[in-house]
Amino acid sequence: MVNYPTGIQTFNKIRQDGYLYIDKTKYIYEITHLGQYVFNHLCHGAQTE
Repeated sequence: MVNYPTGIQTFNKIRQDGYLYIDKTKYIYEITHLGQYVFNHLCHGAQTE
């Protein structure tokens, strides 16, 4: 079973306790510069880059 880090604020705890981490660094520009809402468009089981 995959553990999602809901409410966990530290990367160290996420790694130590085996939670799933998805790096969304590449979306930072979009979130901060587009002036619109950005929703997670990945569905369960969808293939990513």
